[in-house]
Amino acid sequence: MISQAARLLKGHLSGKINYAIFFVTARCNAKCKTCFYWQNADNAGKNELTADEYLRISQKWKNLFHISLTGGEPLLRDDLPEIISHFYRNSGARSFGITTNGLLPDKAEAVVAKALAENPGITLKFSVSIDAIGEKHDEIRGVKGNYAKLTETITKLKTLAEKNKNLDLRINTTCCSYNKNDITKIIDHIDSAFGLPVGIGIVRGDARSADSKEITPEEYKKTTDYLKNKYKKRSGALAYFRMLDNVLFGVYDITHRIMKENAQIINCAAGRKMIVISEKGAVLPCEMLENVFPKKKFIFPDLRKNDYDIEKALKSPEFKEMLKLIKDSRCFCTFECATMNSLAYNPGTLIKLMLNFR
Repeated sequence: MISQAARLLKGHLSGKINYAIFFVTARCNAKCKTCFYWQNADNAGKNELTADEYLRISQKWKNLFHISLTGGEPLLRDDLPEIISHFYRNSGARSFGITTNGLLPDKAEAVVAKALAENPGITLKFSVSIDAIGEKHDEIRGVKGNYAKLTETITKLKTLAEKNKNLDLRINTTCCSYNKNDITKIIDHIDSAFGLPVGIGIVRGDARSADSKEITPEEYKKTTDYLKNKYKKRSGALAYFRMLDNVLFGVYDITHRIMKENAQIINCAAGRKMIVISEKGAVLPCEMLENVFPKKKFIFPDLRKNDYDIEKALKSPEFKEMLKLIKDSRCFCTFECATMNSLAYNPGTLIKLMLNFR
């Protein structure tokens, strides 16, 4: 815990990017109505970065604090543990996150077990997506039997978590028009059925089904307020987690204000403290940039064309132009990871949130 905080502080003082989101694949075995990456998934090619290319990237990228492996469905890759090991050994990363739709229980168990065994001291934040209960979840996710499979995935991973304190198992729920009236029941069900913490996201970007985004700021706030009140009851030995909850609650509050005010609420750290790498090696400051500026044609630096050197890509005129656009336009979106990073590297706001226990 202390070492993680020290690494976060070091990252803040270094002025370097130390939080990376890797879209390791665009391939997916679901058809989620809320997915903003669906066009990439439906047209997924074979030009993904290879494990050897991730090795080359890791050798030139130092002092990484956290890496999120996403997609698509990241477990469709057979080399996730290898990719994790590359960044563990070469980049100093000790915190990793994987989000899955839960359709591959055996694969999830094998990947997690291998990653933990081969990389001592890592924290693996493994999130399973649950957007409803039973058949309603399957309908949102576009796969019959998805809920049964994710239940099997959670059961297997909970067994692993009982043996390994470095596995941080949790649930992600995307708030959308299809579940907004039932989401408090969903949260309670997750608590009683699985006993795992829940994080709330909001459908965003160019969703596969446009009507999934029909949710008001008030409806979103009702959901997050319910979660806040539920988690604020933690006490005693769980006080540390209450501090982390308060940071997450800050993200919820900022997201609500963005939805309500249609304005940037906090200076965005995208491209300065957080970076996104596509499955083909494109370097983006934020995964929402093209959605925020749909009429603008961006040229994203390509790691393959920059000798797999992130610093070269960040120094390119194209990337600097995107950073200037973000700063000058004060653009805004509801991408929670960007908001979390913006809070994490705003010391005054972060400390205030962590100490606010009431």
